[in-house]
Amino acid sequence: MTLGGAPELLKQAKPFSSPVWISLVGGFGLMAWFAFQSGETVLEPTLPVLVAVGAAGAASMILPGISGSYVLLILGMYDTVIGSLSISEVRAAPTESLRIIAPVVLGAGLGIALLSNVLKGLLAKYPRPSHGALLGLLLGSVLGLYPFQASVHEELAHRPTRKAIEAVVLGGEPVEEVAERAEHLSVGEFVGHVERWQGKSKGDMKRASLMTARFTPTKGRLFSALGLFVLGVLATRLLGRKST
Repeated sequence: MTLGGAPELLKQAKPFSSPVWISLVGGFGLMAWFAFQSGETVLEPTLPVLVAVGAAGAASMILPGISGSYVLLILGMYDTVIGSLSISEVRAAPTESLRIIAPVVLGAGLGIALLSNVLKGLLAKYPRPSHGALLGLLLGSVLGLYPFQASVHEELAHRPTRKAIEAVVLGGEPVEEVAERAEHLSVGEFVGHVERWQGKSKGDMKRASLMTARFTPTKGRLFSALGLFVLGVLATRLLGRKST
């Protein structure tokens, strides 16, 4: 659906010159790097890192094709940040949740304030190369979304289940007391996953939770994706007309 903005950005970037091409290729290359790095990086949630992650995530939402969640996923911080916002996590460990949420919110405010002003200046001074860079970012964002992907280790991708496995493997808690947290698994299935991940560290399991494998989409998924693209084009045109 985000790709629906491509025709409008293409119009704003014309006529194509060397600076526009360079900007477009640079934006596309940046998103390609992001796509191939997805899940490879796992950062420690220290105060400076959380502020920087909040700034990067919030700033990215100003740019077309890059979502804050996408950036968090690439940096290996999606589970840490989003998980701290869950009701169950806030109730169980409010201090720990606040320790993560507060610096991220601070960084988000700084990121939006900084990038919005920088982007406004670039669009005013270098309109065509800037739109070329935005077009490259938008086109490159597809690399992280298609071909369709699914989690390799679904038991770890489901956060409550992974936390339950970690509680047994790393914390030594009794299986019987923890198994109920993995709501969608039977006790037998949960025990099987615990045995599979015995001896692994928290970082190993977190990296495994981010692993994805490509699969061939059904015709229904392909038509749905095409329909969303068309809807994105129509929505962008409609918003463009209203803004003028």
